[in-house]
Order: sequence, then C-alpha cells, then structure tokens
Amino acid sequence: MEKHELFKIELEEQQAFAGYDVTVLLSVGIQVGNSVVSLKKLYKVYMNGDPSYVYKPRRGANIEFLFNSESDEITIKQLEKKLKFTEDLFLKYLNLTCLCFHKIYPIGSVVELDEDMLDDDFKTAFGKEGKIFSNDNRL
Repeated sequence: MEKHELFKIELEEQQAFAGYDVTVLLSVGIQVGNSVVSLKKLYKVYMNGDPSYVYKPRRGANIEFLFNSESDEITIKQLEKKLKFTEDLFLKYLNLTCLCFHKIYPIGSVVELDEDMLDDDFKTAFGKEGKIFSNDNRL
C-alpha cells in the first residue's frame, strides 16, 4: 500500500478529523510529509513558539502555517483553502503525517539526535558540553 493511501485511510477513519475536508488534509500532508527537511523545520518553528512558517513546495502554491499561542489555534492556508486546528488536533495531524511518510527505525537502531530539538534540562543532565559520553564518565 502506498504511503498516501495509508494516510488517506487514517484521516478518514479517525473521528478527530470528522468535519474536515479530507482532500485538503491529504494534499497538505502529502506535500509537507514528503519533505523530511520541511517537516522538521515546521516542527521546530512550532516548538520554538514562532508565529508562522511558510512551506514553499517545488510545485504548487505555498502552504502557510499560523500559530496563535493566545488562542491555542493553528491555521493552515493554501490559496483560498483554510484549515483551523486546536493545538492537540494539529499535533495529532503532524504525528500522523510523520508516521505515514517517514521511516520508522527498529528498536536498537543507532540514531543521531538533533541537539537543537532537546530541551535545556536534558542537555545539562549530560554535562557542560551537552555530550552523552564525556571523557570522565560513561553512561
């Protein structure tokens, strides 16, 4: 089964997305989901509390994400199409996009973490350099 087919099935089956235009949800998810770099940038912008992010696909119209921290509302706009999400629903949509379009590594895989995505408490727990393995102690 193709990734976009699985994404469509999940969007249609999840009650949380009832009442939303599935074709718009699908279109935005496919465009952003097929770009690992853009999806990561979108997530970083959201987590940093920035007010907006614009995804500029190679083909098609730009997709604008507007984050209103006061009302916990996220708006996605592409041309005249507009979707409004609560913060929880937006995160659900983002997670579903990641699950459907990105590789999931098996348990035990060695991966490199992006230190920019870690919070300060986590970084300081592993020493001044923010390294998990330092010269004087190994975890």
